[in-house]
Amino acid sequence: MSLFSQFERLVSAVETIASDVPTDAEKAAAERERADAEEKARKEAARKAVEDAAKAKTAATLKKDTEALARIAALSSSQRSSWFWFYGIFAFAAFTLMGTTDADFFKFTATTKLPVLNYDVNLLQFMTLSPVVLLVMHIYLHVQLELVWGDLAKVSPKIEGQPLSTFTPAWLLIEAALYVRSWRRKTPDEDAIVSRTFLGKIGVLVTMILMWGGAPLTIGGFWFRSFVLHDYGLSLRLGLVLLTAILVSFWSLWRMIDSLGPQHAKAS
Repeated sequence: MSLFSQFERLVSAVETIASDVPTDAEKAAAERERADAEEKARKEAARKAVEDAAKAKTAATLKKDTEALARIAALSSSQRSSWFWFYGIFAFAAFTLMGTTDADFFKFTATTKLPVLNYDVNLLQFMTLSPVVLLVMHIYLHVQLELVWGDLAKVSPKIEGQPLSTFTPAWLLIEAALYVRSWRRKTPDEDAIVSRTFLGKIGVLVTMILMWGGAPLTIGGFWFRSFVLHDYGLSLRLGLVLLTAILVSFWSLWRMIDSLGPQHAKAS
């Protein structure tokens, strides 16, 4: 082999080695590709972490909503039977009072028959005791409603894409509370939890009048009729019972409005 051929082979080998060594531009491009790949991997990991956290939060929220709805259903079931008896008692008291003439109060033999118990009671005793019984039941039932408002305030407005009203018990009092919650919070999701039909609004209005005004109105009737007897001690006692019933109604209504306000909404 000639010296010239060996020289050519040496030059060729040097050129091959030189071509394998990356240039500065190639090094910069490779570095950018590696940085881009690392950034993409970091973003993907962050996105996956956010998705996992959102799924975990959704599952925890759904569990809390389910537990709250179960308590609302249980409380509503027991409350509805209690309210049924309450309405029966104050309807009986109201109709008995309306069917009593002024002269009946001065008949010592005048009596009225208690329903269910089938027991005759003196009209004056009925006049004295009925408002107290109504007041006790009025207080008890409105205190129990506090528990319903507390759970109803924490439930999400939408559960698995459906409005809250889909999962609540079919009870006009719950519907009235949902109206109040929607009015207090004023968001699109909250607006969707109630059906704003004309009949629905009438039903809610009547329910609220009966719930918060039934007992005070009936007790007020007893207080007004007590003036026929000119027994100012009895009128004073019934006046205090009436005042207490009114205060309980205002307190209960204020507690519902406050409990269902935006400050008690579950953090999203």
